[in-house]
Amino acid sequence: MKKSTIIVTAIFVVAIALAADVRAQDTFRGWKKSRTSNLNLEGIVNEIVDIMKRYELREVHGDRYSGQWVVEAFQKTGIHYWQTEQDKSVFYLGLEPLFAQGNIEILDHPELSR
Repeated sequence: MKKSTIIVTAIFVVAIALAADVRAQDTFRGWKKSRTSNLNLEGIVNEIVDIMKRYELREVHGDRYSGQWVVEAFQKTGIHYWQTEQDKSVFYLGLEPLFAQGNIEILDHPELSR
């Protein structure tokens, strides 16, 4: 199996990329609060863990969204959540050269394109 990476960021997005000559995104799922309903954050964490299990992933890297709550929610499921020190904008800037060089591909999805 190719090496996979999982990323979780604000408004709860999970993206899994397969590392090879060209890094290609394989999975994307996002959750966003609507004006009329609240997010079931524990349910979202469980959905993310189910996705991770399909890729045999045991840890996740993400930003400091919701502070320690996210770390603890993943820990309850047996998944280690590594909080990044950098702001997510640092990672977006780091991705620009990969896109420009054609070394990364993302799924055709309106949220990702935006």
